[in-house]
Amino acid sequence: MTTIRNFRPDDLPALVELRRAVHLLDHDDQPRTLDTVRVEMEWPELDPVHNIYIAESDDGRVAGMAKVLLLHGNEDVFWCYVTAHPEVREGDAGSRLLQAIWDRVLARCDECAGRSAWLQSEVNSLADCQIALLQQAGWSLARYSLEMLRPLVGQDGTRSVSNLPPLVVSEGITLRTYRHPQDNPAANAAINEAFRDHWASVEISDEQRAYAFNAGYLQPEVSIVAWADSEIVGACYNDFSPLRFERTGRREGYVDTLCVRRPWRRRGVATAMLAWTLREAAARGLEAVSLGMDAENPTGAKQLYERIGFREVNRFHIYRKQIPISST
Repeated sequence: MTTIRNFRPDDLPALVELRRAVHLLDHDDQPRTLDTVRVEMEWPELDPVHNIYIAESDDGRVAGMAKVLLLHGNEDVFWCYVTAHPEVREGDAGSRLLQAIWDRVLARCDECAGRSAWLQSEVNSLADCQIALLQQAGWSLARYSLEMLRPLVGQDGTRSVSNLPPLVVSEGITLRTYRHPQDNPAANAAINEAFRDHWASVEISDEQRAYAFNAGYLQPEVSIVAWADSEIVGACYNDFSPLRFERTGRREGYVDTLCVRRPWRRRGVATAMLAWTLREAAARGLEAVSLGMDAENPTGAKQLYERIGFREVNRFHIYRKQIPISST
């Protein structure tokens, strides 16, 4: 029998062990070191003591965890992550953690803006245990997301920039390396604007975006912004950090955010920023660059990525459960 309780700061070492134990079964790259899990717990607006739950076994071991983070946008989305130790997956730890999250979300309904609100979780398509857990709890499959990969090393192990897409910048557009923190407010506003026409888009606060840079999730020296008429029209935030290499087990860069504001689309801005990113990754000795995308992205992004050498290597399921929100 497990006990469900709130997170305590002294749980961090046990959470590291839990993440390492579930890593292969969940097919994820969640943080698995003490430093990276601590950084995760300090994410702005998470409030881990109240929004992270621990499943504790009778002998005091951490047997599972669940967390929830509220993000506002076209809808209000409570993003959820839940996992249980392989040794207890036949029991009820996972379902009880989900119930704790559901109760917590219902208690926070007054933070929603009266529009539709959802509890949402994204799991690898190979994570059978997590998928079954969500389905049994009444969640519905709402969408798919894709992981796309662009190798930078040939099958013979050699590197070459000759097969990279040309770096062509349209007239009137300027690319330059990101400046943190100077670019933060304008770039974040541009990103939030660019994603408003996407499915289930949410807005990241200036504080959260700044934390991503300060904590090392993103690096300004390998990120880029596109300018036109003295304003930011697009951005490409990248993660080439050793922490990512440690999580994935590969010297692989990651495109965390890629966007172009609507008036400047179809001008090659996204292609140019990706070409710059691939060259920067190759120059730093990386083996590949990956990115995630909505499988039904309305901007034709998948065709763009495939045209410059990306290919689908992974698929994720996005499950949702609607939260009853009073309109009064």
